[in-house]
Amino acid sequence: MRPKILFILPAFQKARGGGKKLVANLSLLLKECEKIIVLYDGTIEFPHEGKIISIHSLPTSNPFLKIFRFFIRIRKIKSIKRKEKPIISISFMEGANVVNVLSSQGEKIMLSTHTDLSSFPVFKTFIGMVYKFLIRLLYKKANAVIAVSRGVAKSLLNLGVPKEKVKVIYNFIFLDEIRKKSKESIPSAFENMEYIINVGRLSFPKGQWYLLRIFKEVKKEFPKLKLLILGDGELKNFLINYSQTLDLKTFVWDRDKLSNNFDVYFLGFQENPLKFISRSKFFALTSLWEGFSLILIEALACEVPVISSDCKSGPREILAPDTDFKIQTKEPEFAKYGILMPVFDKKFKNPKSTLEEKEKQWVEVIKKLLSNEELRMKYAQQAKERAAYFDASNIGQEWIKIINI
Repeated sequence: MRPKILFILPAFQKARGGGKKLVANLSLLLKECEKIIVLYDGTIEFPHEGKIISIHSLPTSNPFLKIFRFFIRIRKIKSIKRKEKPIISISFMEGANVVNVLSSQGEKIMLSTHTDLSSFPVFKTFIGMVYKFLIRLLYKKANAVIAVSRGVAKSLLNLGVPKEKVKVIYNFIFLDEIRKKSKESIPSAFENMEYIINVGRLSFPKGQWYLLRIFKEVKKEFPKLKLLILGDGELKNFLINYSQTLDLKTFVWDRDKLSNNFDVYFLGFQENPLKFISRSKFFALTSLWEGFSLILIEALACEVPVISSDCKSGPREILAPDTDFKIQTKEPEFAKYGILMPVFDKKFKNPKSTLEEKEKQWVEVIKKLLSNEELRMKYAQQAKERAAYFDASNIGQEWIKIINI
């Protein structure tokens, strides 16, 4: 009988984040195990192996319902564990981690943490304070707490999670598969187009309104340049209106007929964003905070230059691994594997307001990258080298070692 592993993920129908991708990749990596994937609701859009069980527990903003559903999730997952009898239960994200510990049936408990708690605003709210208390109380009961970056690990240690419990394992990729997908064909409208690209959920942490403002300014010098934004989310309408207010001709995936006559293309969720990334001038990440940023690794694997905000946590560890992960640059930093930029303020900006100094720095660096082919080629080559480090043949072995089946 094959050893059985239970994955617990607070994923919902419209959520397509790094947690889901990691679960999918782990399910493919652990060939010798029987996998059961428990989701709060929805499914996994990425290639994966294993039986999916949905407990149909939707998110809510009602604080009383939050508490009620929290206990219902514990009861349901406890029941699943009794029936399936896994030897290991691995959960992802803070809410599911707490549920995993409280539903333990004597199996090995592993918690995967994807959030730098020092940067995430929700942890400054009352609910966040409750979660911090539960983290201090419960994480020490787990067999291991896996942090996706050194920054995330530091935030756990600051909360009192025992050092011997915490281990950093970066998210991994299947490099050969990414390179294969990056070569797939794209719609003809994009084939001869010069564009820069951003991929991520349309949400506050991703800061895409800053990218729109910067792009508007860059376009004055590079009028043929386009911007592609791939992803869906709660800021969809806000960002579309923002783009239009900037007088940018804006394509929306579920509204307009595709042509090359637009400035900005909102393409929604794409099953294969890699084929778009690989043909871009460069990949731009304007996030206000991250846990790790798997998409940065995937962009590097597509062998394109990367320019990223030096936010907590992840980008510095990926693009400048020989530097102190705790620092954040205040000036453009042409690091070994990509360009790190000052992180933006955590606030919305009036689309018609004057660019602030940080935005002007981004504009100048982007213009330099666009006009200097030698620089782009240098970073494309460095991207190829760095991406190899994150392949499953390397990082994946750390998961196999710690699971120790």
